[in-house]
Amino acid sequence: MKKALAALFIIAILFCGCEPAANKKADVITENGEYFLRVYYGQRLGSHDIKVATAFDSVDEIKRLIKTNSFTDIQINGMYNTFYTVKGDTNLLPIIDPDKILVPVFNGECDYYRLGFINRTFWCEIKTTYKDAEYKLNFDTSYNPNASADSYKESFYQEVQEEKYEEHLEYTEDGITKQALIYPSGKKTVQYETVIGNISYYVLEKRQATDAESNDNFAFFGKAEGVGSFYLRIYTKNNMDNETIRWIMESIELKKA
Repeated sequence: MKKALAALFIIAILFCGCEPAANKKADVITENGEYFLRVYYGQRLGSHDIKVATAFDSVDEIKRLIKTNSFTDIQINGMYNTFYTVKGDTNLLPIIDPDKILVPVFNGECDYYRLGFINRTFWCEIKTTYKDAEYKLNFDTSYNPNASADSYKESFYQEVQEEKYEEHLEYTEDGITKQALIYPSGKKTVQYETVIGNISYYVLEKRQATDAESNDNFAFFGKAEGVGSFYLRIYTKNNMDNETIRWIMESIELKKA
């Protein structure tokens, strides 16, 4: 009888040890060298602006909160409502490794307008002015060595297959081989690849007709071997010429935070 009671007591202790502290909403955990947020009491709040929900004050704050397991309830709810979860476990969120965060350096500075992270991707926004025009640069960086620009390339060739364009051109400009699709509306899509410094770029430009209400859309995928990769998106009504585009790509470095 005493042995049975002792066994039950041990089981009760082990069981209690598995439970989160009272009212604790989440814990940062590591499995196989990867970071996760285990949410115990997540609150579904409906639609969210993902950039607002995942914004932080600084890169150092992100590192500190992860390493000290001290996200606030508001931050946990923001992540719970916007991050993707591990398949089969809706309360386990992959999060960024605080020792692997990569940041873009623009013109030698990390002067971010806003910043944060979404799962394992660091994001930031930079405002810059060139030739009297202001641009907002939207960066997503990743330490994933297998990241690629395939989705951008697929979107271009999907347009080629749809054959709704007026003209399909292949030409060389500034020493770069480019392909362009020109549409009856005046819209133009251009894709090309180039290397600047240690960064290999794939660029997809979507320029609207001059009288269009929507913005031009420029997508840059950059990969620095041995460092990581980034996506840069710029939406603008300013006429970004080749000199501006080249200046932007030449101004970017990627480094470990």
